[in-house]
Amino acid sequence: MDLRSRQRSYDGTPGSSRLNRRIGEELSTTTSTNKRDDGEKPDVVTVENHGTRLGKKLKVGTWNVRTLDAGKVEIIENEMERIKLNILGICEHRWKGQGHLTTPKGGKFIYSGREQPGQSGVGILLEKETAKSLIGYNPISDRILIVRIQGRKKNMALIQAYAPTSSSEIEEAEEFYAALQHAMENIHKQDTLYILGDFNAKIGHEMSREEKRSERNTLPGEQK
Repeated sequence: MDLRSRQRSYDGTPGSSRLNRRIGEELSTTTSTNKRDDGEKPDVVTVENHGTRLGKKLKVGTWNVRTLDAGKVEIIENEMERIKLNILGICEHRWKGQGHLTTPKGGKFIYSGREQPGQSGVGILLEKETAKSLIGYNPISDRILIVRIQGRKKNMALIQAYAPTSSSEIEEAEEFYAALQHAMENIHKQDTLYILGDFNAKIGHEMSREEKRSERNTLPGEQK
């Protein structure tokens, strides 16, 4: 199925042809992309890169970093090393554009952000040995990123997600979950799927659309 024929732009910038080109495409991990976010040149579509097959148990985590300066990547890698993490999903790095880069310790950081820096952004950081088994990736939006890793028996598909907060517009949340559902449905059928991320979940009574709208339109101290 060609996802590009159905997928909408989910980055908050309607008609973003650059983002839409990425839908359903995996990008090459053999070409550096950290300097090509010029908004003009199309991305490279990959032929799957078959690296080392993973045959070990993986330790996976996720972290909302609330802004990721370039120098902090090495600090995060040191923390991954300390607690023996192989894969770390990252939310809210706030970087511009989409791409990947090699880290100071030889790992791979794959990231997906907005056309302008300063908000949201998702990424997946692979330590050096795990990075050798990276097949490809698909940066769908600043809130959803798919990464594929080659396993010994089955390949793995990792979805890193960052959901809108409860204070966001209802339409934005619905758009996010529609995009996430679409991404899940179009994962390779033979892959094992793992979903990571920050879903900004709250425990308690789930408000209806009407209750949410009422809450937003109520003045402080006013009876609902």
